Amino acid sequence: MKNISIKIILFCMVLILASCSAGTDKPSMQSAPSAPMTPVTSSMENGLTWTECILPDREYSAATEDIELIADCLNKEFPSLGESDKKIFGERIAGDAGDNFRLAIGSDVYETKYNSQGDGIHYDYELLKNGAVIAQTKASFATFPPNLNLANIGGKAVWEVAAEPHVIFVDGVNFNEKYQLEGSFFPYEIKGKLLYIAQKSGKYHIVYDEKNIGPEFDEISMAYCCAEASVYYGQGQYWFLGKRDGKQFAVAIE
Repeated sequence: MKNISIKIILFCMVLILASCSAGTDKPSMQSAPSAPMTPVTSSMENGLTWTECILPDREYSAATEDIELIADCLNKEFPSLGESDKKIFGERIAGDAGDNFRLAIGSDVYETKYNSQGDGIHYDYELLKNGAVIAQTKASFATFPPNLNLANIGGKAVWEVAAEPHVIFVDGVNFNEKYQLEGSFFPYEIKGKLLYIAQKSGKYHIVYDEKNIGPEFDEISMAYCCAEASVYYGQGQYWFLGKRDGKQFAVAIE
């Protein structure tokens, strides 16, 4: 009986050692640390606030779960066009190559017009003020009509066209030419002044009241159709996703 007891004890010790060894080699089940999701808000001299937070570095879409993640990161309600926002945009009029727009500012009437098919690839578009042409550009019809919108921002007619390069005109002035930009995108009004995204020297900047604000970005997610995450605005807020210093940021300006 003594030998049997010794064998049982030895067998139990082997089981204990095996269990300890297995526990040592077993990979940790602790999840990887999540990206910082605490928003940081800064007040700017122009009266705006800039809120940003770091998101996991991946592609984002317009799907509900991604939009909710962005909203949670910024700790804000997702912006949507309110009634006051809708009033600044011109009336849509069905045209031969997408919609045209008509906008009244005081006694002046602004209209966008598809002129001709141009060279067969690019369409000719015009901006008219009281029937006279004040701006012209060419744009190709890809997955969406290039004549994007016409709005009254701060009492000026702001026309956005997905041209080559993408451009906004303010009272007929091409802002790409005026400021030597490689592109100008997504105009919106906050507190009566124009805010938009500008591309220059391969970098992206936010411009407000014709001055750069905030840091520059290596990339900003912009899409006018399909399922990609884009710029969102409404009710005095302007949201976008941008990359700088190797990090993905969600930004809200208001």
